[in-house]
Amino acid sequence: MLARDWLTGFPAVARKRVAVIGGGVSGLMAALWASRYGYDATVFEADLASPTATRLSAGIIDPTVDVSLAPFALEALSILSSLGLGVESRLLWVHRRGSCRRLEKLLSAAGLVEHSVAGEDTVGLGRYRVDLSPGEEMHILRTMLVDTGTLYSLVSSSPGVDIVEDRVEYVGCGSLRLRRGGYREFDAIIVAAGPWTGFIRGLETVASMLRIYRCEALIIRAGGGPLAVVDDVLDFYMSIHTSGDGILGDGCCAEIESPNEGYRYDGEVLEAVLGRSMRRLEGLGDAELVAPVSAPCAVGRDSFPVLGGLPSCSRIHLLVGLDGVGVTLAPSLARLVLESIATGSRDYIPTGMAAWRRISRGRGEVREPVGEC
Repeated sequence: MLARDWLTGFPAVARKRVAVIGGGVSGLMAALWASRYGYDATVFEADLASPTATRLSAGIIDPTVDVSLAPFALEALSILSSLGLGVESRLLWVHRRGSCRRLEKLLSAAGLVEHSVAGEDTVGLGRYRVDLSPGEEMHILRTMLVDTGTLYSLVSSSPGVDIVEDRVEYVGCGSLRLRRGGYREFDAIIVAAGPWTGFIRGLETVASMLRIYRCEALIIRAGGGPLAVVDDVLDFYMSIHTSGDGILGDGCCAEIESPNEGYRYDGEVLEAVLGRSMRRLEGLGDAELVAPVSAPCAVGRDSFPVLGGLPSCSRIHLLVGLDGVGVTLAPSLARLVLESIATGSRDYIPTGMAAWRRISRGRGEVREPVGEC
């Protein structure tokens, strides 16, 4: 089903009960697709008031996404726009010249590249000036900002969707044990619990499919100017946010053993990020620090998401490993999972993201180097 058909309706199916574990953006998108397919969906989130579920605005397209996943991110733009969830914005992307030509060409073909600059020492951008080092180029991309609180409101008001604040303590093949509600049976279970997936009883084997790591960021207010993001892998990118609020981060951090370790931010790292950004972006010196943020993220051990039914139980479906860019990928990847459930076919899940693929258990880089794209 193409994104442009989102509002035209879906074929009726026998009403079945679907459980979604996780009330972040991935779980909410899964519930929304389930509603569109005529299922009764119940979303279980342990703490709706906590930051453990995605609630902040995020940028689309995120240039850190692997080039092979970029088509899903492009589709997400259409889906979010058709749902009225996105706010048009722009994103400034600076990288080594020629280091990511495939992604650059893909975005250009989609009409997302507004302007490109190469070979200049500094580039004016409103009241800011961006310093380009020798051998770098800059692109201004058309993009979208998404308020996931609005997504929550949309999902919670969708037909057949119920969002419950309860912790899932055990997952069986078609059954859940809840802290408050005892056992419940479902026709299908979608696990969108992010880094917590492998720590739920009954899903311990999934832990071997995922690598969890700590993401650290700064939320800043830049005086009505752009929002800046520095990424150790991608070099530098920033989104021009009309409200003046933004997220300033340094990309991936250390691999961790437990999701709870993800909330232990390193003040020295965050200070270094802000200092590096102020040196790179002239005019950011008046930025006001709102809050430091540190959170756990997860990705498949081969740096790709993990989707689809578990080999051990056809009623349990994974939607995890979206690598901290759930707003970028969830609208499309949730569609793949629901189409697989609705048809009973694995054909909708790309082999490179399928839960039944062979995944190395070794440690390695969380994201591929930009030069590889």
